[in-house]
Amino acid sequence: VVREGTADTDLASRWFRAAAPWLRIELCLLYFFTAFHKLNISYFDIDWSCAAKMHREISAWMPLLPGGNWAQHLGIYGTLIIETAIPVMLLFGRTRVAGVILGMLFHGLLALHPHAGLFSFSATMTALFTAFIPLETAASLRPNERFLKGWRWGLAIFSGFYILWVVSNWVPWFNIEEQLGVITKVGFLTYYLYLGIGLFLFIRSIQTRGTEIQSRFEGNSLAYPLLSAFALLLFLNGFGPYLGLRTQTSFSMFSNLHTENGMSNHLIIPSGIQITNWQRDLVEIIDSNDPAL
Repeated sequence: VVREGTADTDLASRWFRAAAPWLRIELCLLYFFTAFHKLNISYFDIDWSCAAKMHREISAWMPLLPGGNWAQHLGIYGTLIIETAIPVMLLFGRTRVAGVILGMLFHGLLALHPHAGLFSFSATMTALFTAFIPLETAASLRPNERFLKGWRWGLAIFSGFYILWVVSNWVPWFNIEEQLGVITKVGFLTYYLYLGIGLFLFIRSIQTRGTEIQSRFEGNSLAYPLLSAFALLLFLNGFGPYLGLRTQTSFSMFSNLHTENGMSNHLIIPSGIQITNWQRDLVEIIDSNDPAL
């Protein structure tokens, strides 16, 4: 039912009410797997833990951050605790504001790592946090039309560079690898500008309205049950390593999880539940012209 003179006549608001309930579920599932995958032997070993390695690399780039063993242990356990706490805090009204702010600050810290995928992942997660705030607060964060126009042009330019990068793989004489490096640096700086503006607008919108984010969630997941298919696929994808299905893009990044060759280092899930042998067909890389390999 569309009521004239209300927010329900706005297409973006209707999309928000439809998609936000399932986005919340999916975001919590993602955080569940990022924490659950880390419950393995290697993650808690300071010599092997990706969290400790990432902390060492960030502290080497930013000498103000401590790099001792105690700081690396803090990175190991702190990451696990925060990734568990964020979705729990987002689910309860009294802690929702703190959960959004904690999530933004946590991903801002992760994005300090020079890996290009981390600041892009952090930017995505920062945007998804808006699904946990009331529709009125989300609407108050909408930038003005001038900013949106500039954003559309920026997106078009970025898309153009991406197409050129794809074409460069087909045309030997066309190489823009150096330009992509510059774009990555610009994207890194843009993310922190985006994060700072987002935090400022978010806190200001709460202060000016004099409200806390304790209202009931906007939308009802039961109103669009077909969207549950995405949540089910996301859960199956996250559980894929334990079923022997896949490890790539299963939210096991930076978790030290190993489920290949019929073995598992996870503290809870045994390797015996794998239903395929797809992760047992291992190869040894002897030579490659790929710099990453």
